[in-house]
Amino acid sequence: MRRLIRTPGLLWPVLAVVAILVALAISALTGGGEAPSTTVPPRQTGHACAAPAVRATAHRSVRARERSTVTQPVEVTVVGDTGRATARETVRASATATATVTVHAKVAVRRRACARGLDLHAAERRAASAARAAARPVADEQAAARARALIPAARERAGARAHDLARSAAERRVRALVPDTRRRLRAAATARLDASAG
Repeated sequence: MRRLIRTPGLLWPVLAVVAILVALAISALTGGGEAPSTTVPPRQTGHACAAPAVRATAHRSVRARERSTVTQPVEVTVVGDTGRATARETVRASATATATVTVHAKVAVRRRACARGLDLHAAERRAASAARAAARPVADEQAAARARALIPAARERAGARAHDLARSAAERRVRALVPDTRRRLRAAATARLDASAG
């Protein structure tokens, strides 16, 4: 004690430093006079909306069957010493054909959807996925309805195509029958001419 009293210049700086250290320790423990925060700050989230186009195509096939008949007159005249004889016949051929017409109906539908994610990119992906899921059934339904609306016109086209095919086939058959028919008619006209001469 005698030594401290004799050297007061060293005691007061030491006490001042200790006081400062105690004050700093108390301030750190109490958070500067404010209550310590126990809540975790919320994570940043992204929010986005999207409305991508969802395309759908519906296919419908229409079949038609048509029959066509083609006739062609054939005439052969034979001239002999005693006169002339003519034989006539009508060649007839029929054919049936089938044609198919397929209609394609395309639509594009948009449905808007919004979503949140951990960041903007994730939110955009989720929004686009939700929008497509909402638009898909609507797009399929609209494409099917449009395809049904196109069926009557497609049926007419299929019928016209089938008729043309059947007619072409019948004409080919007629042309194939004409030579034999001519030979038969020539023979018949010749026989008639010979009978008249005898």
